[in-house]
Amino acid sequence: MELSMLKKIGALAIGPSDTFELEHRCYNGVCLAAGLGCLFGAVNNLFVGLPLIATLATALVGIIYLLLYNDSRRRESYRPFIWLYILNGAFLLAMTWFFNGGISGPDTFISMVALVALSVVMKTDRCQVVFYFFLPIMSLLFLTEYYYPLTVTGYSNQTQRFTDVYLSLVVSTTVIYAILATILQSYKSEKKQAEAVNLLLSEKMRLLNQTNADLQKAMAEIKTLTGMLPICAACKKIRDDQGYWNQIESYISEHSDAAFSHSICPACARKLYPELEHDV
Repeated sequence: MELSMLKKIGALAIGPSDTFELEHRCYNGVCLAAGLGCLFGAVNNLFVGLPLIATLATALVGIIYLLLYNDSRRRESYRPFIWLYILNGAFLLAMTWFFNGGISGPDTFISMVALVALSVVMKTDRCQVVFYFFLPIMSLLFLTEYYYPLTVTGYSNQTQRFTDVYLSLVVSTTVIYAILATILQSYKSEKKQAEAVNLLLSEKMRLLNQTNADLQKAMAEIKTLTGMLPICAACKKIRDDQGYWNQIESYISEHSDAAFSHSICPACARKLYPELEHDV
């Protein structure tokens, strides 16, 4: 019951699937989680005694993400601010790198979250842009620390480092799990819908095939006469496709469902049986 309630709350937070596409829902989820995570990180920075500028910058990034989330949910569109979303993440990476211990800090976890978060909101044909944008930034940060180690602010003690890294790990794992859960839930929902549609199509195809078979059977049983019929002007015989002349009765009976019952009209009766003219 509690798990179902959490799913409903999560779906309400990122938006309904019938209104927001998968990329949009992931964007909403990342902005909300990143915003809350950054505000939580700012409080954590104060607690562990990190520089004030790092605390303020982290809080600013969190506020920007929450504003992006609010705008996306309100306008039901996220494309106009996608690059602000990306640049805000890049700024968060650089800021945490220089003020949170560099390679010894939580940036390794944050970078993985950033890569996933940037990839899931981009269209398929633009995912490579994320890679080409992300890899140079991380490479530059590594090289900067290697050649200019004094640019990176370290931790004053082991407890400070442990607390910062551990809390960042918890937040990063939660964000990645939320992204994967959203994608898997969307996949299962769309798969279920596709299976229902396929089942309906299969049933319609079965009925259509049955109807076609019934129509073909009915057409085979129906005999009709169409086209031009060559008929003798004198004896009224009909010529068939093989060139043979057939009595009109036998030809029509063979090529249709009509049946003949012979009789005689008054004109023919007077001609053939004049002695019976007074009876006609």
